[in-house]
Amino acid sequence: MSKGESYMIVVHKRYKGEDEEDAFLVLGWDTGLYISEMNEGSTEADAAIVFVMSSKEDSLEYDAPRLLLETDYATTLAAFVNKFATA
Repeated sequence: MSKGESYMIVVHKRYKGEDEEDAFLVLGWDTGLYISEMNEGSTEADAAIVFVMSSKEDSLEYDAPRLLLETDYATTLAAFVNKFATA
């Protein structure tokens, strides 16, 4: 991930809003997000690598994060889960 590639991030939020229509956010839609900071510590955060994603200064995102909703929450959740399923 730290090779300078851009990423689009889909976030499944804990608060889903009324009718569960605000459950998924898409970040980095316009220009992508890049790793701007990365820390690894064997005694912190259960030895996980913690990183910060941000836009490059010369290409900021044009809009706020976008909502992702297929037809309803259940359909969107199924698509989200299936995208990350492993065989």
